Amino acid sequence: MEFDERWKKIAADSIGMSASDIHLMEGGSVYLRVDGRLKKMDDDTVLSREWMEDFLTASGGNVPDYSFEYGGRAFRVHAYTAAGKKMASLRLVPPSVPSLSEIGAPDGMSRALSLAHGLLLVCGRTGQGKTTTLAAIIDGWLKQHDGHLVTLEDPVEYRFTGGMISQMELGRDFHSFPEAMRDVVRMDPDIIMVSEIRDRETCRAAIQAAEAGFYVLGSLHTSNASEAILRLVSLAGGDAMEVREALAAILVGIISQRLVMRKNGGRALAAEVMWTTTAVRNLIRSGRIGSIASCIMAGQSDGMQTMEMSLSRLAAKGIISINQAWR
Repeated sequence: MEFDERWKKIAADSIGMSASDIHLMEGGSVYLRVDGRLKKMDDDTVLSREWMEDFLTASGGNVPDYSFEYGGRAFRVHAYTAAGKKMASLRLVPPSVPSLSEIGAPDGMSRALSLAHGLLLVCGRTGQGKTTTLAAIIDGWLKQHDGHLVTLEDPVEYRFTGGMISQMELGRDFHSFPEAMRDVVRMDPDIIMVSEIRDRETCRAAIQAAEAGFYVLGSLHTSNASEAILRLVSLAGGDAMEVREALAAILVGIISQRLVMRKNGGRALAAEVMWTTTAVRNLIRSGRIGSIASCIMAGQSDGMQTMEMSLSRLAAKGIISINQAWR
C-alpha cells in the first residue's frame, strides 16, 4: 500500500519544522517535537484506527520497533498500544551523518577518532543525541582508518558508506544483543558499535570484546562519567573489584551529553568529556569513583571538560542564555 495524502502532509510539516519526533495517536491529533518541545500540528486532524493500521502496514511495521524511508528521510518507529488504542512514536533521522564539528562537539571529543581499541561510551537520557554523536564519531573514524565496521542496532538509523560495513538490525539480522556480541568478534571487525548496553550479558560481551583488542562503542542511559562506571560495574555483576580492574584497563573514555535550547531556536550540544588517564584508572581500580569529577576538572589539557564548563562556554559564546545554562 502507498502512503496517503495525510501522511505526506505530516511528513512534509515535520521535515519543514525540523522536528525530531512525530507522535501519532488513534483518536487524537498529531504532535511534533520541535527543539525539545511538543507542538500540536496546526490542523484538526484526528487519526482513526483504520488510518493507524493502514499507516503501520504501509511503513512495513510488523514488529514494535522498525525503521523505514520516505521522501529521502529515514524514520525510526516504535509502535505500541495505550488504553487499547494504536499509537506510534517516530524519530526523524537526519538525512546524512553529521561531523563532530557540525553537531557542535568540543575539540576534545575528536580524540575518539584516533583510537584503535578499548571501550568508549556515549551517555545521556533518551532524546539527547547519543545516536547522532556515535554516528559522527564512527563516520569520522572511517574517514581516517581502513577497517571493518560492525554495528548492532535496534533499529538501524544512520547509514554509513565507504569501506567494509556490516550494519545489523535486531529482529532482522540477529535475535538478541548478547548473542550477537558473542558472534561479532568472529567477523574480524576493527570497530564495533552496540546501540545500547542494556543488560548483563551485553555488558560483559562488550568488555570482553574491548579486552580482545577491538574498538567498541556503546551508549548508556546515565548522566555523567561516574554514574556510567557505577552502572557498568552493577550491570557486569560478579566480583566488583575484578570488574573495576577490567574497566580500568579497557575503558578509554566517556562522553555524557544533553541538548539545551539555543537563544535563537534549535538545540546545542553540552557535554562532559572524560578520557581515561592514569589518574582516572587508579580511581576506578580503587573504587573511588566519586573523585573522577575532580580529574575531569583538572584534565583540560587532556581534552576533558565538565558539564558545567561546557554550559559556561556555550553561554560565553552567546549560543545559550545564562538562565538556560543555570537550568
